[in-house]
Formats: sequence, structure tokens, C-alpha cells
Amino acid sequence: MKNIILRSISLLFIFISLHTNAQTILTEDFETVTIPHLPGGWLKSGSGTPAWKTGSGSISSWSVAGGYALPYHTQYAIIDQWNDSTQNYLNDTLISPIFNLTGYTTVYLNYDYFFYNATISGNTEKVTILGSIDSGATWSIIDSLPGSAAIGGFWATNHTNLSVLSGSNCKIAFTYTNGNGHLLGATLDNIVIENISNNAAAITNIIYNNSTEGIATNGTPLGFTVRNDGNTITSLNVKYQINSHLPINQNFTSIHIAPYTSQTFTFSSPITGAIAGMDTIIVTATMVNSVINSGISDSTMTTNFVLADSSVQRNVLIEEFASSSSLPANNFSSSFDPLTTFLNANTSYAHFNIIKYEMNFPGWGDDRSYNLSASERKTYYNCINIPQIYLNGNLDIYRWNTPFNTTDSNHYLTAIDSSKNSGAFMSMSGIYFIDTIHHKIDINISTLPTFTKTGNYHLYVALCDKHYKNYDNEYGMTDYYNVMRMMLPNGNGSFVSSWSSGSAYNYHDSNINYNYYNSNSCTSISDTSGLYPYQMSNDFWSNPLFGSKLVAWIQDDDYQEVLQSIVIPASSSPDGSSFVISTLSNVSGINLFPNPVKQSTHLQFNLSESSNVLIRILTYNGKIISEIANREMGVGNQKININTENIPSGNYLVSIITKGGMNVEPISVIH
Repeated sequence: MKNIILRSISLLFIFISLHTNAQTILTEDFETVTIPHLPGGWLKSGSGTPAWKTGSGSISSWSVAGGYALPYHTQYAIIDQWNDSTQNYLNDTLISPIFNLTGYTTVYLNYDYFFYNATISGNTEKVTILGSIDSGATWSIIDSLPGSAAIGGFWATNHTNLSVLSGSNCKIAFTYTNGNGHLLGATLDNIVIENISNNAAAITNIIYNNSTEGIATNGTPLGFTVRNDGNTITSLNVKYQINSHLPINQNFTSIHIAPYTSQTFTFSSPITGAIAGMDTIIVTATMVNSVINSGISDSTMTTNFVLADSSVQRNVLIEEFASSSSLPANNFSSSFDPLTTFLNANTSYAHFNIIKYEMNFPGWGDDRSYNLSASERKTYYNCINIPQIYLNGNLDIYRWNTPFNTTDSNHYLTAIDSSKNSGAFMSMSGIYFIDTIHHKIDINISTLPTFTKTGNYHLYVALCDKHYKNYDNEYGMTDYYNVMRMMLPNGNGSFVSSWSSGSAYNYHDSNINYNYYNSNSCTSISDTSGLYPYQMSNDFWSNPLFGSKLVAWIQDDDYQEVLQSIVIPASSSPDGSSFVISTLSNVSGINLFPNPVKQSTHLQFNLSESSNVLIRILTYNGKIISEIANREMGVGNQKININTENIPSGNYLVSIITKGGMNVEPISVIH
């Protein structure tokens, strides 16, 4: 059995700023010493030679503990248990110089850290913060480091209230314990102790539609996030301004925002007065605790957005990175999969879609469902850890329990519901045709935006097995759901440079070959049975007509934000017969003009040989709306008038069926 510790090599620089009106009491960034020595006045205590010292850069070492990777950082204090494979020590302590807190009332310790809080073989590591008021003769526990640095592979920032200390002979200490087992260690940097004496609030985020995509409508709720950079905030005055309209002020009272914490608020008055094109929002925190905000430099935040004509229901997209050969991934999926099934994921009425990418983890050949498209999505997100969840393109850094408890389930329920309830600004429709005779796939996706904007967008199309059993696994998990098998044209999607309100973007891919296995009928399969898809293939685990669905989505690559998604079930030919969709069809040069259409449009195409031609308008799930023609046509150019007066507004398909196969062309009807 493989011993797995998730690897984290992502990079996040975290910088603690010293506030203009804060009184700095002690600061240490470990930059002025020669590695591995500690700065003057700093002491280390412990039974082992590693104890605490200084280091820099990044660490990626693989020890008997299973592995550890530390993202790059400038010089830091380090307890490097992961490099010591021979000795286990219960405690190693880093002790500060003496500092004076006489007369100070609101003192905080701020620091950057990276710490897994790992458990290996029943031993758990821990970092505890101690305080002393008698030069280190006696100590009391003040705080402990959370293990959130392990999620996403980031350095993190923490703040500890030191107001319990007083006098002129104070010290703090960071004590690392490995539970008497060989574990990973911890790092610290940018240690600052300061007294807060001002009233300062910073605006750190402007929120509308629960996203960063820069689109809104008049009437959209407007929120903001405020960070407390001073004394505890009990009241705020904040104003916002749209373009050159008069500012709207609001008082927020009976609140409590502790120093170094943030809170999000929503204005009572929604966005109003926005005009077509680019609009500007300015949010300013003017008063804090009934006095002028002293955090002038970051009290104001400005953002731009594009006005949409209307909003539509948002369909949430979750992308899950997992692996059949990863114990943490299996532990997560054993709780998460039943939850998403309960939520009716990948059904049109649930407004919640999910894709699982099976990763090749921890080494080559470990998961049969891993393929190039999965690798391309992993690269897109720079996803290193698994299991990992991205909700509408945003990394979820929640740390779950195994199995899920009520709090864990509620976290995902709340996140999904919150996203559902935020507006989207484009609708999607499509059809996913399967020809089981010739093993061909035909796909049509139509996206209709309600806004006009240029940018860096992609349409992604994933064909997913709804469920399969994989007995060739490592940790006993046999059932897998919503696993991506093929992406079209590949995992990098199709580039879209701009959107125009009311103008549909259409994607069509046809003559796609597929293969599948009947592995679900087996009860035990070995690696060499030949009854499973091979790694790096795009083969389905079962017949895709009955066992697969298509999930498509639009993503803003500048923010990795998912604007909208859709799930489409597989279907056979609209008239119930098998058909071939082929580039060798005797129909070519298809053109619909105008499209979108209000009253009527012209369909033009060329026949390479005479044939009976059946022309229909279909919904994207194959329902026949209107039969336009069903007659013999000769070789050459054809021109057919299509009247749409009695067809409701919406997105449809014009199908042209001849003896050579079937062609489809998206059409949008707008009355």
C-alpha cells in the first residue's frame, strides 16, 4: 500500500503591513542572519539537533514520513523534522527576545506560517504559542497554529491577541511537537508584535452576483468586504457611487469586527443607474466608530462592470480532482459522492452539475480513468493537491472530516445554494447524439449571452460516465460517479473572444469516434483483463447512450470564473433510427440567414447527389417542433424558406436528413 502525503507546491506571498498608527513593539523577518543561525536574542530549546534554525527558498524532500513540499519564501525560521529520519523529539521551541508591554492595551502578534498539522501512524504534530511575563521563567498557552496551510499549499497569515500579557519582561515562544513520531515540521516568518491605537477599515472586495466576472444588472444586490486594520469596529459608515450619480451612504451599527478580521455587508440599496457599456462602482469606508477612517490609503475600492440586459438561472459547476489510488481522495469521495447524489447532481432541474477528473496519483499507471484531458484541466488550475474541489472555478479550501459530519455537509450545501441563487448572464442549450451502430457522436451547443463584452473565454465540453465500478483499485472504493472520459475538442476547450447580447455562439462537433467496455457486468477484474479502459484512453466504461452525460460550461479565463454550465443527457436519432453524422455527408455549405430570426429565415445548402431530404426544427432534446420539408431534391444548391412566426422564442436545431446522413444547424428564434 502506498504511503501518501498530499504535495503542495503552490505559491502565495503573504505580506504583513505595518499600519501607520500602530505602535511596533517587536519585528523579525529573519533576513539579516546567515543561514542556519537565528537572529540575536532569539533562542531555541529542544532535545534534538534540528530544533529551530533559519532557511530560505523552497523545500521538496521525500522522507520515510511520506513527503513534504514547502512553497518558496524568503528567509524564515524552521523546524525541519522532515529532514531528520533517525530521531523523534517531543518538543522544539523557538523563544523571542524580551519585549516591554507596559502601558499597551491592544497588542497583537502577527506572523506568516506554513504548517501541515499532519497525522502519520497515529502521531499528530502541533505548534503551540506560549507567553511569559517573567522573562521566560514560567509560560502559559495563548494560541495554537491551525493547519490550514496544508490546503492549497499556501503560506498563511495568523493573528494572536497578546493583551493577556503585560509588563516589561514579556516573551513569546513557538513550541513544535511531533507526538513522538517522525512528522513534517513548521516554518515561521515576518513576526510582528504591535499595539493598535487607531480606527481603520479597509475595503478589500466589492461583491455582486457572488462572482468576479464583472457583469451585473440594475437591481443586483451590492456588497463589500471590510477588513479591520485597527481597534474593534462597532460601527461603520460606507458609501457607494455608480458612475457620476450621487453617492449612497449607509450606516452599519451594532456590529463587532475584531482587529485583523474581515466581515462582509450588503447595502440596502441595490445597484441602480447603470447604463449600457462599462460602468464604475466606487465603495468608500468614511467613518469608523464614529470618527474619520484613519486607514485612508485603502479605504476606497473601485471596480468596473458591464451592464447585462437580464439575468437567468445559474447552474452551479463543481470540478472534483480525485484518484482511485489516493486514500485521502477515496475518503473524501465516500462522503461527497452520496451528498451530490442526494442533491440530484447532473440533472437539469437541480441546477447543479459536477465533473470528476481522476488523477494519476501518486504515480504513473495508478488510475485507469486518467487521460490527457484530465491532465490539461489539472494544469489549467495548477492543481497539485487531491482531493480538490473547484466551485464555478473557485478553489474551495474547506477542510473536511472523514466521514463528513453535519458541518461538512452544510458547508457544501450552503456553497452550492448560494451560487445557485446568484444570477447568470447567459443561457446554454445543446444536444448530445449517440449513433450506437457506427460508434459516432454528434454534439451541438448554443450559448446565448445577455451582455456584450470582449475578453478571454473558453467553452469546455466534457463527456462523463454517470457511474461505473472499478475493482482494479487500491483502497477498496469500487463505485465512481460523473467521471470525465472525453473533452471536446480537448481539455483546453474552444476559445471565444467576445459576446454580443442576443447573438448566439454555436459549437458543433461531429463524426467523433468512441469505444466502450462492459466492465460493469464483471465482479472482479485484474490489471491485465482487458475489460477496463486503459489509462490515457478516452474510452467509456459502458455504453454512452445509456451510461453517459455531457457537461458543458463557459469559463472566463482571466479569473477562472465559470459563467454558466449545462448538463445534456445522451440521446439517439430524433426519429428513433440510427444515423451517421459524417463529413462525408452529401450536404455541404449550410447557411441560415438571418440567425437569430424573428419571422422567417432562409436555409441554403448544397446537395452533391439527389436524395430525399427531410428538414425539421427540433428542440435540443430531440423533440420535433416543425417539419419544413420532406421531398426529393436534385443535385446542386437548395434554398428553403423557414417561417418561425408560430415558434416560441428559444434555441433550436434545424436538422437535414438525407440518405448520406444527418446534419444539424443551431437556430435562435427571438420575437
